[in-house]
Amino acid sequence: MLRLLLLLLFSSSISLSQEKERNVIYHSLAAIKAHKSIQYHLSYKFKFLDQVDTISFQNDVALLRQYNDTLIHGFFFFNIGDSIDKFYGNGNFATVEKKKRKVELVKINANNISNIYGNIYSDAIWSYFLEPDKWIKLYDSTNTFKRLKDTTILNMKCYKIQIAINRKDEFVENNILFIDAVNYMPIIHQRTIVYQGNTQYSEFFISKYTFDKVPLTKFSIDQIPKNYLIDYGNKTNKKDSSQLLETGSYAPDITGSNYQNNMNIESILFKSKVTILDFWYTSCYPCIKAILIFEKLKEDYRNNVQILGINNIDNTISGVQKLPKFLKYNEIKYPIILVDKSVIRSYKISAWPTIYIIDKGGKIVFSQNGNSDDLYDKLKQTIDSCLK
Repeated sequence: MLRLLLLLLFSSSISLSQEKERNVIYHSLAAIKAHKSIQYHLSYKFKFLDQVDTISFQNDVALLRQYNDTLIHGFFFFNIGDSIDKFYGNGNFATVEKKKRKVELVKINANNISNIYGNIYSDAIWSYFLEPDKWIKLYDSTNTFKRLKDTTILNMKCYKIQIAINRKDEFVENNILFIDAVNYMPIIHQRTIVYQGNTQYSEFFISKYTFDKVPLTKFSIDQIPKNYLIDYGNKTNKKDSSQLLETGSYAPDITGSNYQNNMNIESILFKSKVTILDFWYTSCYPCIKAILIFEKLKEDYRNNVQILGINNIDNTISGVQKLPKFLKYNEIKYPIILVDKSVIRSYKISAWPTIYIIDKGGKIVFSQNGNSDDLYDKLKQTIDSCLK
């Protein structure tokens, strides 16, 4: 009876502790929602999943939440060093090169939003502030919370809370938040993701922050000096499939190193066989998920179809050295062809994975950017048509 009572008390204490920690996250969400704008200095660190080196940079950032902006959910401004400013407001995205007195101005829409989020510096935009309801995923009751020892950051007492995210995929995610014990602002967010023996890490550290003092002019094109040259380049979305080679055109030649054949240089022949080209690289998660599709197609069609994994990203000394570890987790029986950038340019690759099917006459009959739930069915249908 005593053992049962102790067990119940122990279980209750765990539940109570979990609830207290979740309440800190809830108060943090409320603190974020209480303000419409913020200015802060950011110190950011990031290590890619399969890389050794850590990228770090600092920015001065201003954000203004705008719920009626359905693309970004707000306006932003941040600098890259002393020479470049980037800002977005009222649909206009500007990159200001101050030393060159030059501005690239793009009208953002759903098709070209990758112009904003297409590089590491866009991580300066604190998405949890612009979309605070994203913060609620950390509050999810299925996550595991742990209160670590309180600490002091920049003379501020901070709660330190660890949150293990209950994900529905193969990734293991852990977050550590340092939350100001007075105003409940999360000043440091450390995030670690582990996948297939590799670790990705990021640290988002804000300081010198102030609320609700950002003027609208911070995000306006009116701030651009009159003597700056403005390029009104309306870029298209890099992932637009219309940018790929046209169906019916002949497939450009490919020469590269066959990884499984002692890195021997080989020229790919498209005649007499249906060919699938998969443009991929090892740290591309959608590419990894697509490997099983190509392995299944290889098993289905055997010698009637040749499948080639075309890879330029890992065509470096360090990239090749990482391939054995990658292949322990992801078996690839079809040839991996390591190529240079000229092949990527000739096939107009700007997103990964990109898939082409080439018929026995060497003509392109199918192309697609990205993985999709129906990719296997679409590839099979095209292959069957080519083999008739």
